[in-house]
Amino acid sequence: MSNKQKKVLLSGSPPSPSSLQALVDKQTKLQGSKAGPFDVCFVVGPLFPASSALPQTPFPIPTYAFHLGIPPADLPPLPPSSSEPVELAKNLYYLSPSCDLTTIEGLVVAYLKPNAPLKEITDLKKETVKGGYIGCDFAFTPPAQDSPKIIPSAVLSKLEASGLDPQTHGSIDSSEFVTALRPRYHCVVSDLFFQSNLYKNVLSSSDPLTTVHHGSRLVGLCSVGGEGKELKWIHAVGIKTVTEMTKEELLKGVNSAVPNPYVSVEPSKAFDASKAAALQQMDVEQYRWAGRGVNNNAGQKRAREEEEVKESDVLFFNGRNKDLRKVLTEDRILERFKTWNITSVSLPNDKDFGFLEFQSVKDASKCLKETMGGAEIGGTFIGLRYGKSSSKKGNKNLTEKDCPDSEVLFYTLDRSVTNVDAASETVRLFAEKLLEDAINGDGASDERITSESEPALKVNKKHVTGKGFGFLKFASHAAAAMAVAGATGSTDGGLFSENSVKGSLFWSNSAFEEKEDDITGLNFQRVHYPADSRTDCWFCLASDSCEKHLIVDVGEGAYVARAKGGVNGGHCIIVPVEHTGGGGIVGNARDEVEVYVKKLREHFAKSGQDIVVFERNIGTKGGYHPHVQCIPVKKGTKVDTTFNGAVRRLGIRIKEIQNGGVGVKTIVDGSDYFYFECQVGSEAKRYVYVREADDRGGRVPIQFGREVCCVAMGCPEKAHWKSCVETPEEERTVTNKFRGEFSEEGGKKP
Repeated sequence: MSNKQKKVLLSGSPPSPSSLQALVDKQTKLQGSKAGPFDVCFVVGPLFPASSALPQTPFPIPTYAFHLGIPPADLPPLPPSSSEPVELAKNLYYLSPSCDLTTIEGLVVAYLKPNAPLKEITDLKKETVKGGYIGCDFAFTPPAQDSPKIIPSAVLSKLEASGLDPQTHGSIDSSEFVTALRPRYHCVVSDLFFQSNLYKNVLSSSDPLTTVHHGSRLVGLCSVGGEGKELKWIHAVGIKTVTEMTKEELLKGVNSAVPNPYVSVEPSKAFDASKAAALQQMDVEQYRWAGRGVNNNAGQKRAREEEEVKESDVLFFNGRNKDLRKVLTEDRILERFKTWNITSVSLPNDKDFGFLEFQSVKDASKCLKETMGGAEIGGTFIGLRYGKSSSKKGNKNLTEKDCPDSEVLFYTLDRSVTNVDAASETVRLFAEKLLEDAINGDGASDERITSESEPALKVNKKHVTGKGFGFLKFASHAAAAMAVAGATGSTDGGLFSENSVKGSLFWSNSAFEEKEDDITGLNFQRVHYPADSRTDCWFCLASDSCEKHLIVDVGEGAYVARAKGGVNGGHCIIVPVEHTGGGGIVGNARDEVEVYVKKLREHFAKSGQDIVVFERNIGTKGGYHPHVQCIPVKKGTKVDTTFNGAVRRLGIRIKEIQNGGVGVKTIVDGSDYFYFECQVGSEAKRYVYVREADDRGGRVPIQFGREVCCVAMGCPEKAHWKSCVETPEEERTVTNKFRGEFSEEGGKKP
């Protein structure tokens, strides 16, 4: 992930129809200034005043609002509830849930709306007490109770003069929400602009401060249109997201921070007080929830449970419920934690948690310390804490009785083994040889039966590169029992030795087999990326938005360019010069497009790669310039299997073109379409979806072709082009190299 700071604008609420346009104009001015360009803008407070309309000029920066205010008459109907931001207009988005903790433009954002249901607030707060939660970058709420404690005194005196009562100002819900979420910036609506001093974060109002957290600032923003510093309504912040910061960066300035305003007493002082005084001083939160019918013993019960879990060789992790693209697979987790000698992963079905087992308590403790209680895998963050040690189960090695139907054995190599990858293959071959020797008996037959001729003797291996353990998969339980008995002298398993490779072999209940239509990682609940701010066509050569430094070759009616934010360095697009809706595969330039596809296929074949070709010629809101995508993949990549599995899951009515003599143009006959082509061995598989007016099947998502390729290639985190954007210098360097190679093979330099 990038360590680059995000440039963020915080804006107050527009109080009049004209002030909404003033916000657009201010953004435009700042975007072109030395301070810009900015990545995102958040509106604090209601977005629409009475009698307003959508601004005539689109917002130049992706702008997010948490409160609609009074929706204008020209606003399209909104869905009743959506977990994704709702696009109101170009670059203008609304978040509809009452409260949420989400990711926007790479920033961790929390928000709370007035009168949010208590259950939703409670459920969200539960996420913050799970292991590994660090905090968030921004929180947007109504004013919080006790916030005047950290408002600068000069500002506070003026607010008090206008009638503010510090004892009653603000919301208890906001106070509790912010205390739990620990934002680096807490933003509220205010009559005067202010930014508080850094204040300390704590676990809660009744827990001892055993961990030092980062600090927070409270920012108050005025209504749009005010003049002068006191009525400032737009504020710029440069920020690196909390998930990318080091511990040192997070704790900078905390030692000199002021006390947390939302906690009635410093926790360390409360333990010298009597029980009655402690209840009076510290249990404000408990009494507050008691009035709402919340179980007051819940926190005590959780504390007792956590107290019972001591250091162990097992770590509990959560966050699977946030794994939208299903990247938290066993192999990826093992790879992520191999530095700390992980031995196994447990992923319970239909649960949002799992368990990591390490070789020793020392390894698990080191992992927890060095990761600071959390880790990122493929863009998904998981929290970590100690789990219950597997040693409490007694013997950790499973016997045949424990696994009566299993066809899988788990092997561990002795620590003396140096080349664990080669040794793992030795173990697999050893198991196959044991089965072959058993079935061939005394060798009286002239022809030896081997695993190559008899599938029942075949042994497959699942091994993490560089690690001294793995799994062996047999054709049957009987074959596994025969192998473990021959290797260890017992059907329950034990130690073995083969060609100087020593280790242990026991039974396992782990799932091993690969499903033919497995599309692990392909979950079409996507990470949201707002629309790009460019308004003219990216692909027209005469357009200012056309990034000509990416162009590789130009023909008479089409050109080849490297894709911006490509999946890999060879990801190309073939673009007809003419801006029409006719399509690239079937349009006027189709003959030249086919020639370019052939040239690209020949080019990548020299490096052992096939290409996947696809085109989504379906009109979009902003218009469409046809372009055909070509992504090189390693030969043998299961693109076809992944594609068909995804098609079945989404219910898309895609048909395979089995007659090689039939052209796509004949099939689509002027309709919108999606075309997909991939290699299966030496054969090209071609598929097409034709959009019909009464089509009730699943629609083809915009990023569908790319998502399929990314999952098949094992990189689902690259499913959106914005997650792969290179710097202009990198783009030029890679394109110049590719252009030179392509030109030598018959292309023309642009």
